[in-house]
Amino acid sequence: MKLTFRQIEVFQAVITASSLSEAAQFLGVSQPAVSRLVADFEAQVGFLLFQKSGRTLQATPEAWLLLEEVRRAYSGLDRVREAATAIRDFRDGKLDLIATPAAVRQMAPELIKCFSEKYPTIAISLEVQGVDRTLDSAAGGGHDFAMTSGHLADGSMECLTLATTEAVCLVPETHPLARHTVICPQDLEGEPFVSYRADGGQRNRIDAVFAAANVKRSMQFEARTIDAIYRMVGLGLGVSIVGWTGVDRQIMSGTRAIPFEPKLFYQLNMLWPRHKPMTAAATAFLAMVKDEMAKKSSTCCPRKTAL
Repeated sequence: MKLTFRQIEVFQAVITASSLSEAAQFLGVSQPAVSRLVADFEAQVGFLLFQKSGRTLQATPEAWLLLEEVRRAYSGLDRVREAATAIRDFRDGKLDLIATPAAVRQMAPELIKCFSEKYPTIAISLEVQGVDRTLDSAAGGGHDFAMTSGHLADGSMECLTLATTEAVCLVPETHPLARHTVICPQDLEGEPFVSYRADGGQRNRIDAVFAAANVKRSMQFEARTIDAIYRMVGLGLGVSIVGWTGVDRQIMSGTRAIPFEPKLFYQLNMLWPRHKPMTAAATAFLAMVKDEMAKKSSTCCPRKTAL
């Protein structure tokens, strides 16, 4: 049996229109051509597909059974078409990221490099903002992913922890506290603080630690980004509690990082909207990031859980 897509197409058109002439008009061909293709199709399958009923053609029971298979075949073609569209969109796709300065220094460029090497045709945009604006963008779905130390507790976001860092006390290098080996909340009573804004998750956790120690902080300066905090502490404006990573050394001129007790841990998270459909590029990026995290966890000891 040798069937053609044209025969199947004509069969479907005739059974829908119940008329050779209307099917021919729909397909943009002559009525004799449609009649010939129907006859050829019947000869191939070995049974009648249509019977005349007045001025219309009625499909036979066998034709209706065959139509179910035709529809399944066309459904398969639709899936092929959708797959081809997804591949084309992925090839010409774009990935939109937003990250805090800390995330940019700690991990974002490495992930972007890894993804770009694997998918060189994907255009990547990286916007750098403070924690609050990064979280706002994450909540609004303005970017595919947001990388930040904060998180949203309302359940609207998916969250993947990329790294966990230990908090340190950052002091000017000429400050007497720079000679300490460990700093606790009592050591910082009365010291001017450079801190994140009061609506940030990191600020809230630090406030809770000092409240538990019954120590009141002198909140003299506020900043949106870790870079601004480093700079202000380096100029001698105050002290701060920040997350520590080795890559921070190069931008901490004029400061010293001292271990802080009680221990406090910060998480670097990647967030994305729970109910927003992902693009092909975003899906591939998430899979790559999870794969990279799995590789790191298999070679490292388990990290302590952040507060």
